[in-house]
Amino acid sequence: SQDGRHWARIEGEHHSGALFDVGSDGEWDSLFIASPKVVYHGAGDVRMYYHSFDAEKGHFAVGIARSRDGIKWVKLGKIMGGGGNGMFDELGVMNAHVVKNRKDGKYVMAYEGVAADGKRSVGLAVSSDGLKEWRKFQDGPALKQSEEDGWDWEGVGSPCLVQMDGDADEWRL
Repeated sequence: SQDGRHWARIEGEHHSGALFDVGSDGEWDSLFIASPKVVYHGAGDVRMYYHSFDAEKGHFAVGIARSRDGIKWVKLGKIMGGGGNGMFDELGVMNAHVVKNRKDGKYVMAYEGVAADGKRSVGLAVSSDGLKEWRKFQDGPALKQSEEDGWDWEGVGSPCLVQMDGDADEWRL
């Protein structure tokens, strides 16, 4: 879209017309790709964060692809997988939402962590360049489900992170 109101379909180079496809057999993202989130880094640098299930490792993971024009994408690989035994994200990370911090230029990722019991929580990670070396913000979740009586007691997920205007230190999740 040129104006955000009128849209046209773009056919990619894949035989199905897709712009982006699953990985080849044996690659970490060969089963499916899901929840793409695109971040504009600058002219000629568009980044897509997505997740899949790494069958070899047995957990969900987040990967990244890069594009100059938003149409042709180059996969850069998996950037974050599951946590250790007993962690809130032991079975992996998914549904990542990445924002470039206006204050310090670092990238902040809110993601859905899947525990061994299937419960979902929201974790945070940070990276200086948004490409690699993602560091989980803390060992535990930033947001977890309520007690059994709460409306969200079965889990929380699919985070959307927003940095508020006017105050670079104020965020909404």
